[in-house]
Amino acid sequence: MFTKIAIITIPVKDQEAAKTFYTTVLGCQVLEDMPMMPGSRWLRLEFPGVETRIVLANWFQQMPPGCVQGIVLITDNIDKTRSELTQRGLAVSEIKQQPYGQEAHFMIWMAMDGSCNSQPGRCELRKETRVSTYAKDCRFY
Repeated sequence: MFTKIAIITIPVKDQEAAKTFYTTVLGCQVLEDMPMMPGSRWLRLEFPGVETRIVLANWFQQMPPGCVQGIVLITDNIDKTRSELTQRGLAVSEIKQQPYGQEAHFMIWMAMDGSCNSQPGRCELRKETRVSTYAKDCRFY
């Protein structure tokens, strides 16, 4: 029936501040940035190598900035990724061992609000060990 999730919409207050954060700190690339309606742009980004795209939107009244949490990204190396994010200025907790694997936490309020006045979105950098023939993976929440 379905083959993938094509787009996840991230509600933001300031699209330009969010674009800067997602490209500079999280490493996204801009796919489309074009006028959509007065005060809003169609701003579609991708994480290199990841199929699901994100749209940084400021036009959904029912989706206030900061309401989306729990986005998962997979990486090959939790230590390296945590180090890169920290070097880019993101405050990431120490990596902790959990029953399901390793994890670290960080906040992305800048991308969601631009002014840091709303409830920050909680994210997790996680490396899980799966019991299967597949290898380990790392996840961002």
